[in-house]
Amino acid sequence: MMINNNDSKKKQQFRKLAEIRMTNALRDLRLIGNLADTRNYGINPDESIQMIGALQKALHEVRKKFSYENNDVTDKNWKFKSK
Repeated sequence: MMINNNDSKKKQQFRKLAEIRMTNALRDLRLIGNLADTRNYGINPDESIQMIGALQKALHEVRKKFSYENNDVTDKNWKFKSK
């Protein structure tokens, strides 16, 4: 089976962007994990639960996109819910 030139360019573009975005996402997740350091931050258990929930929801939506299911969009500007 022959891959047409346009498909090859699309695959190259996907791999290029995926590597950049995955590197950034993993770095940002490590930085978020640093917030659990009680020596530097005052951790509120409810806020940490909200953070983890938002991350799980976003990951679930990414999984749905890659499985070609319909999906909801996560809020782009995530904020803590006030009590």
